[in-house]
This record gives sequence, C-alpha cells and structure tokens, in this order.
Amino acid sequence: MATADSIESAAVIPGIFIAWCVNMGLVNPAEFVNVEASVVRLKYREITGGEFLVAALGGELHEEHLSERGIIFARRWYETFLEEANVRLGEKPDPKWATYEQMAPWLTERLLGRTSGRRKWWRFWR
Repeated sequence: MATADSIESAAVIPGIFIAWCVNMGLVNPAEFVNVEASVVRLKYREITGGEFLVAALGGELHEEHLSERGIIFARRWYETFLEEANVRLGEKPDPKWATYEQMAPWLTERLLGRTSGRRKWWRFWR
C-alpha cells in the first residue's frame, strides 16, 4: 500500500509539468471546468503542482488534459524532461515551488525553441 509520502514524492515531477502547462496555457480548458478552484489555487501557488495533480486530476496526467499545442509539446519533450528533472533534482525532489523554479525555465526554453548555448537576444544580427 502506498503511503501519502510516496504518493507526494511520485507526484512532484509530473506535478511540475502540469503546473507549468497550466501557467503557459497548454491545457484543455474543458478538462478543468470542474476543478477551476484548484486551478486558481495552483496559479496563486497555494498548492503545488503535485498536490494539484493528485487532488484535481486523480494523480494521473492524460493527453486530454492538454491542448493540441500541449500534446505536441509533451510528446516531444516529456521523456527528456523526466531525465533532466532526475539529473537536476535527484530521486527525491522537494515538493516545493522552489523545485518548480528549477525546471520551469528548462521547459520554457524548449517551448520557445531556445536552448542554452544559443545566441543571446541582443546578438540577433550575427
């Protein structure tokens, strides 16, 4: 039987992903009609992405939770995100917003088509 601690630990990484998707508008609004209060609490950081995943989505992230753009992004980057999160955060990431802040820029760079090592915006002419 899974303990609350193990469920919370398991929800941290996919919770970061869904919280980032909510913040970036990559979710399917029709799937969140019944959990609008939880979405607001997530956006105001009253609950973490992991808590949102468990309480609002039953602990499962499905493609139908995402918009068309979100699905395309997840298919392209989710596995790599899991690997990167494991490298950056270790096996037992802290279920706090500071952990989200460590991974959100990485996700945003991929969404915008930027990766580390590319030219800076102010060097666009080169």
